[in-house]
Amino acid sequence: ILLIPSVYNRSHVKHLINLLLVNLRFQAAFPLQEDVAATFGSGSPVSCVVDIGHEKTTVSCVEDAISHPSSRFTLQIGGSLIRDVFIQLSRFQGFPYNPDPSSLQDFVLLNQ
Repeated sequence: ILLIPSVYNRSHVKHLINLLLVNLRFQAAFPLQEDVAATFGSGSPVSCVVDIGHEKTTVSCVEDAISHPSSRFTLQIGGSLIRDVFIQLSRFQGFPYNPDPSSLQDFVLLNQ
C-alpha cells in the first residue's frame, strides 16, 4: 500500500508506482489516499477528515471509500501558525511565563 496525500499530483504518483514496481521489484502496489485510509481506520463508511499539518490544513469528505474532489480543499494555515497565535494571546493576556520559540525547551513545550 502506497499512502498518497488527499490532494496529489498524478505524475508524482505514477513515478512512485514505477519506482516500486520496476526499480524495487515489488509484485504489486496499491495507492491509497490518506483520507480514505483514515476512514477505513475509523471503521466508518462516511467521514469528514481534517488533517492539521505543520504548515497547512487539508479537509476532505469520504463516502464509500471515495474521496470526492469537490469536497477537498487546503488552507495555508497549520500548527505553526496556531502556535504563534497561542504565544501572542498568552503575551496579550499577561501570562506569567513568556515562551521563546527559539529556545529548544520552549519549542518542545509549545509543540506538545
